Amino acid sequence: MKKKIISCLLTITVTASLLAGCGGETNQVSGDKQTSTEDKQTSTEDKQDTSVGEESQEPEPVTITIGNWPSKDNDTYALREKQREAFEEKYPYITVETDEYGYGVDTFLAKAAAGQLPDLFQTFFTEADKIITAGYAADITEIFNNSIFAGNMEQDVLDLVTKDGRIYGVPQSAYSMGLYCNVNLFKEAGLVDEEGVPLFPTTWDEVAETAVAIKEKTGKAGFMIPVTNNQGGWIFSNIFWCFGGVYETQEDGKWVATFDSEEGVAALQYLKDLKWKYNVMPDNVIGDLTAWTEKFGTDQVAMGICHQPYANSIISLTGMSKDSIAMTTIPSGPAGQMSQMGGDIYMMAVGTTPEQQDACLKWMEFSGNSPSMDEDAVANYEASVKEISDMDWIVGAGGLTIWGDDAEVTIKQKEIDAKYANVDLRLWPYAENPGAGITPEPPVNAQELYAALDAVIQEVLTNEDADCQALLSEAAYNFQRDYLDNAN
Repeated sequence: MKKKIISCLLTITVTASLLAGCGGETNQVSGDKQTSTEDKQTSTEDKQDTSVGEESQEPEPVTITIGNWPSKDNDTYALREKQREAFEEKYPYITVETDEYGYGVDTFLAKAAAGQLPDLFQTFFTEADKIITAGYAADITEIFNNSIFAGNMEQDVLDLVTKDGRIYGVPQSAYSMGLYCNVNLFKEAGLVDEEGVPLFPTTWDEVAETAVAIKEKTGKAGFMIPVTNNQGGWIFSNIFWCFGGVYETQEDGKWVATFDSEEGVAALQYLKDLKWKYNVMPDNVIGDLTAWTEKFGTDQVAMGICHQPYANSIISLTGMSKDSIAMTTIPSGPAGQMSQMGGDIYMMAVGTTPEQQDACLKWMEFSGNSPSMDEDAVANYEASVKEISDMDWIVGAGGLTIWGDDAEVTIKQKEIDAKYANVDLRLWPYAENPGAGITPEPPVNAQELYAALDAVIQEVLTNEDADCQALLSEAAYNFQRDYLDNAN
């Protein structure tokens, strides 16, 4: 993936920070599709007269429904409501209604078939092709091409939402994963330097050694992984790839499940050993990301894998101090360092009118989810970052962006993030290189693959006699039969 895609965006946005357990898939970005800075600037200038937010005459009233809206008891509700009110003041002909629905693999198709989707909804990189093929995403090609978004996004990112030359969505954000470390437990175990900075493990062997030391010296679990809600497979992928595993390959134009390889078995055995050989996991290993969060945030677990934007969710859900959270890049394994990259996409429901689609893009630009940062977008973004800082959440700990280093949005946001940065970067080695070893998610039926792996991981963590090879071979056979054969 090009450096432009993995450039460091020193922020944790309100929306992304509260998303959890989402997987995503993208294509590896190749260097031959790079758009030059000059070309991007020309493209932006050419579209200024028709960009979102420009009106030649008073438009007709239009109403849009925006999904993923926080509930009233959510920490970000007041901020989002202020944004909505300011947006309606700027565009008095647009009425914004809100919907708390957030994408779920098990709920989306039924909701879409019933015509109950919000006009603007979010989903994962992994789900875009499935939604487009099912016919539940509106074709927004014309509106998109006459907006500020066109010409300002890397083509390989845009390809995620493009089918047969038509555009069906707008990539919103990208993330990579790392290893979270509980500073309190590292200190209690004496695994810090003279300045109190954790001695971060850099290999998976060192993770096991560190987890053992923490368990012996504190009595607390050294490591935990979620194993339900597709989150076990999602997070296990980081270990799997570091051991050299490959989930799916194309042979003679057909997709073949290959995750029951020697490398895949070694990765699963490593996870099993953390439970049974090293005894560094909690007694109750069954739980989702929220269960891990509760244990990590209350000093019951020392380490775990997750995406960088999740840090503020830990604070929000548990009250953990931001200064007790540390994050380093994914440790290396026999095949090197591989960190999963995923992300989120905005899509619009089938049946939305061109006027509603235009209003949705205006909302995205106004709230700072576009490559342009006009006065309103800057003000809204800064208000968001200041709000996060005032809540003593993390600002300035690094991350990925779908925009280039030279994009206006990247430059402006970096300036604002630097103004409100509030973390000790010695606790965040991840921020130095958030794109280290990034690897796209499986290209076909990723969420279904994660669900299959959940069951495998649960078995090896609850049954000391579980056979890693047999479990993976059975899972690969079933996944091939139920999904990949249908994709060929």
